[in-house]
Amino acid sequence: MADYRAYVQKISTLTDDRREQMAEIYFQSYAGSDLSCFLADLDNKDETLLLEYKGQLVGFSNIQFYEHEQGVIVYSGDTIVMPKHWKQQILHRVWIMRMGLLKAQAPNKKLYWFLLVKGVRTYKCLKVFARTFYPHWLHDEPELQRLASHLAIDKFGSLYNSVTGVVECPEHYGYLKAPLARIPESLHSRPEVNFFLRKNPHYAHGHELVCLCELVQENFATRYQKWFTDPEVEFIHE
Repeated sequence: MADYRAYVQKISTLTDDRREQMAEIYFQSYAGSDLSCFLADLDNKDETLLLEYKGQLVGFSNIQFYEHEQGVIVYSGDTIVMPKHWKQQILHRVWIMRMGLLKAQAPNKKLYWFLLVKGVRTYKCLKVFARTFYPHWLHDEPELQRLASHLAIDKFGSLYNSVTGVVECPEHYGYLKAPLARIPESLHSRPEVNFFLRKNPHYAHGHELVCLCELVQENFATRYQKWFTDPEVEFIHE
């Protein structure tokens, strides 16, 4: 993994060239949207985690932070890694470390990860990272569900369907290209995959499942807890 580098940068400091590189990666995986929509959404975020391989950008994850009466909300925007780099763990590690640093800066406030999920691969990441989250196929999380619904109504208004827990985005908001949206039949029997497909049957058209997870040490899988509690994050200011 020595060829990989991941770091955090404020959106306001991104150059036009870097924004275009990010858009190029986005449009390799998504259809339906356009450059102006991508850039407008980017400008609504606070930071991005950038992933480079041998000095070339190969992925990113955009983040917005805001205060809520329940605590600090980390809202995930576009998160994309080029498929041939999916096996790396560097971006995940830096993301968890960034969350740990945020928690350390406000230890008395709860920290929540609020994300919309367009694809089953992202939903499966919740299973890998966290012990408890909403929605889960095995057990209800009523407190997380109430907060998730609250946050979704505030942020997405009438696009949010409170019955299904899905933000019913129109296709011009962007959707996964067919090869990435396709789920092999062999995976449909897995409980988390079957659950995602039942909860968000129109994901391939850009509908997004509202998910929420508390970011606290004991809620991370054991192998990730050290990253959260011992954050070493590189910040770039260009």
